Amino acid sequence: MKKTQYFKGLVAAIVTALLIALIGPSAISANTLEPNDVATALNLDPVSDKETLEYLENVDMRVIQDNKNVRIVESTENGKTTIAVLNKKKNTLTFQVKGDKSTKQEIDLNELAELEASLDSSDDLFSIAASTLKEDTFSNYEYTITFTSPESWQLRRPNPDNVFKYYYKNVKKTSTNKDNLAAFKKAVDNLNYYEWMYLGSSGGVAIMTVVTLIVAAMSGGAGIAALLFTAGVTGAAYTYALKMSGAANNAHYYYFQVR
Repeated sequence: MKKTQYFKGLVAAIVTALLIALIGPSAISANTLEPNDVATALNLDPVSDKETLEYLENVDMRVIQDNKNVRIVESTENGKTTIAVLNKKKNTLTFQVKGDKSTKQEIDLNELAELEASLDSSDDLFSIAASTLKEDTFSNYEYTITFTSPESWQLRRPNPDNVFKYYYKNVKKTSTNKDNLAAFKKAVDNLNYYEWMYLGSSGGVAIMTVVTLIVAAMSGGAGIAALLFTAGVTGAAYTYALKMSGAANNAHYYYFQVR
């Protein structure tokens, strides 16, 4: 995982932004949001965020309630309905797939911020040497390639119960697994790019909150569009967060394809 000084000043400034309703009640209603409503509520640009708007055309989203205490969003995405609740006073985000209590999860954003702020800053973000190539990401989908003969690869993926920890496996590159290794590497490289693009945008929500939502959505089947909406991710940051989710899903898939 990337552990940089960037977090030291970032967390205090933007994690607390989750306590502020970035999506004003006057801009939305309790009815299903039309594409124009979504564009307005999320502050999406019709041109630069066109791909995101096209994706959201297949997502039915309703804001059930939004006031100084709570934001409740219900959405149907990929055939599943997700209910997400942001408690603005406690700074917690609870969500589950509708009708399936086993998928219920609660994220304490205050606790997440403390963990994020405590990250060690000593790890390299990206390193390449004569004998190794390494890519680290905030999301913990990562790889290290050692140029032995044959090549040795370590693949990493986040622990769904704690995204600050990870699982890993070591494999040798073969003619059988080389395509899946290349696909995993490409997904991780894309994820790394979108993470930095997210950081460069003005999203108002700490990247580790977004990472936690992405990993939680994958493990529990919840709709990522609703979770990002509820957490208050807007504008270009929303687009990059969705792209992060897509790249993370690809990395997750190919992690398990590699033998």
